Amino acid sequence: MKKALFTLVFCAAVSGDEIKFSELPKPVQISINKKLDGGRLQSVERELENGGTNYLAIVRREDGASQLRVTSSGEIIAIGKAPGFQTGGAKGR
Repeated sequence: MKKALFTLVFCAAVSGDEIKFSELPKPVQISINKKLDGGRLQSVERELENGGTNYLAIVRREDGASQLRVTSSGEIIAIGKAPGFQTGGAKGR
C-alpha cells in the first residue's frame, strides 16, 4: 500500500510536456549537445517538479537510448538508460 501511495504522490508532483530543442534555455541546449556523443536527440520534455523546472532529454544511439535530466541552468542531474528502448547490438539466442 505504501508503494502505491508513493507512486501516486510522485506522479502528481511531476508534470511534463514535449518542447522543441530551439525553445530550451541556452544552458540546457549546451549541456545536451555536449552529451550527444554521436547520438541523435529523440525528444525533450519540460518537467515541473515542486515549483522548479527540469528537462528530460532522450538521446538515441546505435547501442540504445539514454535519458538526461537537466536543470534550467544547464546542470545535468541524472543520466541513465532510457526505459523501453532495446540496444541495437544485442544478439539473438
